[in-house]
Amino acid sequence: MYYTTEKPIKNLRKTILYLVILLSACAKGAENQISTTPTPSLIQFSLTEIPTEQAMPYFQDEFSNEIFLGIEEMKKSGFRTLQAVARFGHSEDNLTSGTYVILEPGQALTGYILPVNTLKFSHDFGIFATLDYLPIQIQYNGDAESFPTLSLDPNIQRAFKFHLHPLSEGLHSLVLKFIIAPNHFFAFHATASDPIEDEALSFRDAPIEFGLLIWVTDSPPQSILDWPQQARSIAPENTTLLTDAFLVKERSKNGQPEMMLNTDTVNAGETAIYYIHPIAADIGKGDIPLRVLVFWDDILTQTDDLLIPIQTAVEQEYIPYMVHVPDNLSEGDHYLTVIGYPYPYYLRGWGDGSEWRTEVGPYSNLMAHIPVLVKK
Repeated sequence: MYYTTEKPIKNLRKTILYLVILLSACAKGAENQISTTPTPSLIQFSLTEIPTEQAMPYFQDEFSNEIFLGIEEMKKSGFRTLQAVARFGHSEDNLTSGTYVILEPGQALTGYILPVNTLKFSHDFGIFATLDYLPIQIQYNGDAESFPTLSLDPNIQRAFKFHLHPLSEGLHSLVLKFIIAPNHFFAFHATASDPIEDEALSFRDAPIEFGLLIWVTDSPPQSILDWPQQARSIAPENTTLLTDAFLVKERSKNGQPEMMLNTDTVNAGETAIYYIHPIAADIGKGDIPLRVLVFWDDILTQTDDLLIPIQTAVEQEYIPYMVHVPDNLSEGDHYLTVIGYPYPYYLRGWGDGSEWRTEVGPYSNLMAHIPVLVKK
């Protein structure tokens, strides 16, 4: 049995605009930081480029057309963005659109992704994939890579076919993230302005990603209320939309600008203390569960499950966050990447008791992706 979300979403063009509002999170304090031993998934996810004309016949549905129309209207208004438009299902004859899919045990997931770039300049994008909030290796055009790079020119579409092997029964979350200028060092206080760098910096933590909630079950639900409680218990009015959440080096003092974290120097084996600075758009109820992944280079070294009061995010408090530097890192330059996943598994809100909707926000936040000098 295959359960889809083919029904068009009302005001979809407005929904697309919501995708530029970043849903992320911050920590209440160091006492709420619970580190666990990372166990990356061994499941592989294949992403293979194909001719655009080969993929376009799968994007002739009303849902996709609404998305394309919304992107075109945003472009005419001067708004620039990158969107990942996707169709997916258990076979090419049963593709759908939306934010979730239900598969029978033993069914693989397949589909197509079109990165639609309306930025002014050409950029490279690092592709990062997680399953259940742990990294999975990408078979990119036949080669196994942890962080493949995709180059995109403005207004030039590229098409990819993806495949995910059958998953175990239960609830799963697939998130595919595009990180702009993945190997670029941004000098925040440069005297000369580079328009290409400025555009890349402005989209560094933008929600450029494709996320999907996957439920593998032999008992398809009759309504959204039949989903596991873990996937449907947080309503949109009980969540908080954040415009940003990122790591800084120091707290802002006496009205002085905060010290942005764009590079650092640390010692191998030490615990570096940073601060999470959230910027919230509004306020909801309850706390925000947050899964944080910490990478040194391409290796996951730390996972933290945080629970953050919403008021902390709304008031933009500075929250201590501890990052352990592995003692086996060689002396020299390395990359530190920190990604936060708010409301793990709650990728979408639900309204009217029957339909999922996308207004809750994007799926993850790139909190830091910086070069770090490690000393012994």
